[in-house]
Amino acid sequence: MKYGASFPVGDWGDVIALRDFAQAVEGSGFDYVSLSTHLLAMPPGSAPGERPHHYLGPYREQMVLFSYLAGVTQRIRFRTAVLILPLYPTALLARLAADASIITGGRLELGVGISWNPREYEALGQDMGVRGRRFEEQIVLLRRMLTEPFVSFEGEFHHLESIGLNQLPPRVPIYLGVGAEDRLLRRAARLGDGWIPLTDPVEPLVRLRRFLEEEGKDFDSFMVSGRLMAGTGGPKEWVEHTRRLHDAGIRDMEIFPGGGLIGSAAVAKVLEARDMLSQEFG
Repeated sequence: MKYGASFPVGDWGDVIALRDFAQAVEGSGFDYVSLSTHLLAMPPGSAPGERPHHYLGPYREQMVLFSYLAGVTQRIRFRTAVLILPLYPTALLARLAADASIITGGRLELGVGISWNPREYEALGQDMGVRGRRFEEQIVLLRRMLTEPFVSFEGEFHHLESIGLNQLPPRVPIYLGVGAEDRLLRRAARLGDGWIPLTDPVEPLVRLRRFLEEEGKDFDSFMVSGRLMAGTGGPKEWVEHTRRLHDAGIRDMEIFPGGGLIGSAAVAKVLEARDMLSQEFG
């Protein structure tokens, strides 16, 4: 089993706390740290149907933060889980991701999704109404730009003529953070190196296996992450939850502190959960 720790929501605004968290979980043997974020925040009460951390912030730009953290860590990997891809011009994100991968020594894992906030799309000059189609085209182009020094590309949303990064980064896996509808699972199977589920993954895995087979891909080489909220329940619940995912074929567990925990308390909680799970699942 591979273990990741998600940065505590309450520490997002404190860069030193994020540094301390990353160093602590690296020193304790975690495989990666993850960050889910937006680019822009809104005042309290702006989106009554959403949890405050979905719109209130403050947020960190993931490539900038991970490049900083690379200088104060040695081994741990950095996963965007997820980055809102359609908010970015694709060529700009290719530059950011390539540089982050180079600066971190190949420790970047790029999880991407589309999000929900129309105000954020508008502020960044993007059309939310076409985000699904653009998202698919972005992934195709992004993968090419990260693996070819110069690219010519003609699509619905992009036109490139022999232009590119001219310095290729270490491989950047691209994971899709999408729901479990068939069309979204097919999208993940067709375009991604992995799936970051936005819902319970167990039942959809049966369909995902079939879609991967149709794409000529091997499930065992396709990353699927599980999620555990360590701030709720206790060791028995943690093990039961993880066993269900493990039995379904999941070998990657992202542990969230949850429960409003921050700082050293958040570190202690994710370590407690990881230690318990590693005794059971390796």
